[in-house]
Amino acid sequence: MAPLLLLPLLAGLQLQLPPPAAALPPPPPPAPPAPSLTVTPQKSLYLIGDVVALRCAAPPGAGEVRGFQLWGAGGRAVEATSRKRSHVFSLSLEGPRDGGWHRCSYSVAGPLRRPLRSLESPPVPVPVKERPPAPRLSAQPWGGRAMAGQPLLLRCDAPPAPARPRRFRLRRGVGAVTANGTGVSVVNGTDVEVKVNGSWAATWALPRATPGLGGNYSCGYEQEEAPGRWVASWASPPLEVVVEEAAPPPQLESVPPGGVVGAGQPLALTCRAPQGHFPRRFRFYRDGAELHQWEPQTAGISAQIHVPHVPPAFGGRFSCRVEEDAGGTWVLSPPSPALQVTVEVGFQLVPVVAGCAAGGAAGLLGVLLAIGLWRRRRGSAHWKGLRDSEVPGGYPMATVSH
Repeated sequence: MAPLLLLPLLAGLQLQLPPPAAALPPPPPPAPPAPSLTVTPQKSLYLIGDVVALRCAAPPGAGEVRGFQLWGAGGRAVEATSRKRSHVFSLSLEGPRDGGWHRCSYSVAGPLRRPLRSLESPPVPVPVKERPPAPRLSAQPWGGRAMAGQPLLLRCDAPPAPARPRRFRLRRGVGAVTANGTGVSVVNGTDVEVKVNGSWAATWALPRATPGLGGNYSCGYEQEEAPGRWVASWASPPLEVVVEEAAPPPQLESVPPGGVVGAGQPLALTCRAPQGHFPRRFRFYRDGAELHQWEPQTAGISAQIHVPHVPPAFGGRFSCRVEEDAGGTWVLSPPSPALQVTVEVGFQLVPVVAGCAAGGAAGLLGVLLAIGLWRRRRGSAHWKGLRDSEVPGGYPMATVSH
């Protein structure tokens, strides 16, 4: 009976047994052995513009090759599909970034025909010489701000270097002007005289600047690093050239308006000009001669001279002009329309009238005294010299008592 009682217990134990282990995937196949990488031509230092060939070759017995991969400096990768045992990557060295250490690998057909990448080759160096340093572009007038009609000079100065031939280049926007020697180039339809000073500088001279020549300019040069091998330098920082028309005639105003002022009264003359890009100063004129007695007070686009007490002889034709600093060359604008200033001289009436009244009274008093004295003298002489018998007409004279 005991074996029969153990059957249910054994059945329960069988139900609690873990399931059989699942089948594990096969381990990945090992990576194929690394290829070899060689560079042709071999140099200790490559120049910008060189073209090198990088040959990646799979070792014998590596299997069915499907393609190659090339890695450069900075992680850049190039992939090529090929069933050959080797592949050549052609690399044009446009700058130092194209140089550095390079590695390669290849792919073969793995399980289920999936590509299987090999180990990487040992790195191979491709050193590239740095570009020549950037030159400096300057302008005369200073800062590249010129007045229309004035000369404009652009100068490209390269850093000192061993005696190597150089070719200079001026660039305006997307266009370029080459300076290979003394001659004439064209910038935006304008002839530009080009001069190269040895191997360290070049100048472009425009005898008369026009607004159409404005824009962003830069310059560079090519240096002969090997016979027939010219390497371009880095470009100079850009220089903005601004060519503006000369300032138009300003406007001259006065306070009081109209230019009429009394002698001894204050007078203010204000010269106004449109906004411009150049440093400026104002000049005031009277009958064509510049006024130096009063210093103009400049505020923005205007300047003012203030005469606190106008002299009687201060009248005349006044004008003003704007003078702008175009990079060290001061250029005067045309004069403003003339403003006639009239000084009115007033009369001091009260003292004059008082003086006249006093003088008239004294004169009248003198006349009256003179008349009275004359009559007295005349009367005394006449009455004393006549008697009754001598009176004309025969009438007796009355007695006059003194």
